[in-house]
Amino acid sequence: MCQTRFATTTAESTREGDLGPGEYGARPRPVFDIGKRCFDIVFSAAILLLTLPFSLLVTLAIWLESGGPILFRQQRVGKDGRLFWIYKFRSMYPETPKYAVTPTNDDRDPRVTRVGRLLRKSGLDELPQFWCVLRGDMSVVGPRPEMPFIVEAYSPRARRRLRVLPGITGPWQISTHRHEPIHENLQYDLYYLAHRSMILDVKLVTRTAVLAGTALYRGLGYRVLNRTRRMFGSMLPHAVSSGVTPSQDSTRKLAS
Repeated sequence: MCQTRFATTTAESTREGDLGPGEYGARPRPVFDIGKRCFDIVFSAAILLLTLPFSLLVTLAIWLESGGPILFRQQRVGKDGRLFWIYKFRSMYPETPKYAVTPTNDDRDPRVTRVGRLLRKSGLDELPQFWCVLRGDMSVVGPRPEMPFIVEAYSPRARRRLRVLPGITGPWQISTHRHEPIHENLQYDLYYLAHRSMILDVKLVTRTAVLAGTALYRGLGYRVLNRTRRMFGSMLPHAVSSGVTPSQDSTRKLAS
């Protein structure tokens, strides 16, 4: 019933506010659609296979820190208003309501776990969504899927983003506005609808990989650096109080 309601509303709003295929439109492109689906299947299967060891480590880390379910499941609205289940690695504590407001500051939000902070900053909490791509509910690149209660308040202009499969990444996801609500930054999705191409998809995927790698490196790098400082910092007080550098202190011990 919900699927029918969303699909009907989407169809009505499309007739009401259509700009045409040349302007923000998602006109039928059979060759592109087939190529995009082939890319989605091959790329998603490769990512899931290559990241399997990492996913197992994430699973263990989540379970050790907060217990509870490993995956977070939530209902979202897909192409033509169809409802589907989206999956992520759980980044917040199990008792957090499923449809609560999304955290705007992961470092200060008490709902986010320590493992979750790293996952959210790098975007690696999205890895299970590649299963959604294989199922055909999502694409690798496309507008971000929204929750049903948000879509209910969509304007005819906003509903244009429901004309294509939602994606894991896209122009909005890698923009400087990605921490702001999606429905308040429609210009990114409308641009993608008007300029969809395999070249653009490859560029967006590449940019996403760079951002995720950078965030993961910074997150892990800072932690390793801080732990190294704590480890060797405990050796400094003795040398400072005696006025002897660590190298001089070692030389004296060897001489004695």
